[in-house]
Amino acid sequence: MGVIPAALAIVGLTALMTGEPGPRGYVEREATGQLAVGYRSCPGESINEVAVYDLTAPTPVILWKVSRVAEAEVTHIVLGRVPNGFSESSAFVEPVVTHTIRFEIKGTTGAASTVQFEPSKLGSGQYWQAADPEPSPLSKLKRTGSSDVGC
Repeated sequence: MGVIPAALAIVGLTALMTGEPGPRGYVEREATGQLAVGYRSCPGESINEVAVYDLTAPTPVILWKVSRVAEAEVTHIVLGRVPNGFSESSAFVEPVVTHTIRFEIKGTTGAASTVQFEPSKLGSGQYWQAADPEPSPLSKLKRTGSSDVGC
């Protein structure tokens, strides 16, 4: 291995070891078939806001939006169900499964995640994070944050 490839390998390895924390927000399809959003929180954190958009139209169309209005430790929300301590500012509209949907998930500390995907490609018992090119089995999901998300 030459000097330049070796240097690039070291830089790449260092970036992997000291890179930005991984995504916190994810979307999952529960065994019931319902879509839900989750937030891989550090201790004391929870979801502050969730917004869902249909990106198929020339301008995004909001399908649902909820925001925390009272003290509530919520790290998982089923679409269309407003959790205790949250207020719905845009009524829920069922997403079309073949449209591209964007989920914006904001935490209480200001950390935000965006997940964009087509619901028909997310099977039962799978989840999707922003950085993933395809869904993964829920059995591999770390539901609470750790050093991989900056805790």
